[in-house]
Amino acid sequence: MGKMTIPNSLPAFIGYFLRDKYWIFSGILATSFLSSCLNVYCTYALKIVIDTLEVSQPASIWQDMAYPSLFLVLCYVGVSVSMRLRNIFALHLYPALSKSITLTLHKAMQKKAYGYFQDQLNGGIVNRIVELDKNLISFLDRAQYTVSNVVLVVLYLVLLLDVSWWFTFVYVVWMLLFIPLVYYSSAKVRALAYRHAESKSDLVGDLFDSIDNMYFVK
Repeated sequence: MGKMTIPNSLPAFIGYFLRDKYWIFSGILATSFLSSCLNVYCTYALKIVIDTLEVSQPASIWQDMAYPSLFLVLCYVGVSVSMRLRNIFALHLYPALSKSITLTLHKAMQKKAYGYFQDQLNGGIVNRIVELDKNLISFLDRAQYTVSNVVLVVLYLVLLLDVSWWFTFVYVVWMLLFIPLVYYSSAKVRALAYRHAESKSDLVGDLFDSIDNMYFVK
């Protein structure tokens, strides 16, 4: 049987399985980006509505409020539509991606030498395949939400600067303190997460092999 080469690095691994699904993932990113933008403008549109109410005269209130209200409604409708589209793209991507990962890794396991399976717990192998499948999809989902959050922060800063440079300054200072702290903490957690994954794989492997060989255990 020929050797199947699966990339070892995370970016190459993701690209390997997304190679024929980039347009779907691009759709998820685009609709998430649009939803984030419209979420920000929902808040800004509400500000416009309130500001218009404060200065509007009773005789012209309906005329003055028409466009701000329409803008607010369109923003909320846009958020709802873009999120529904994002979910549609996700429904087409994630199940297909899960199937592709599972089948590819199963084929790769079949090409391993028999000695590999003598040195490994069967349950541990199964658990690593399942966890890799689940965690890769979770990673892509988190990446999409990260893009959305970055867009939110940038747009909020732009709009906040238009309202108050002082609040913008305070917010920027807070981010400059918060982001390095989060990065430092995540570096510590990464080592613990790796150890947890290894321990969980060993535990599942022991349980699986114990149950699979219950006749000999008895």
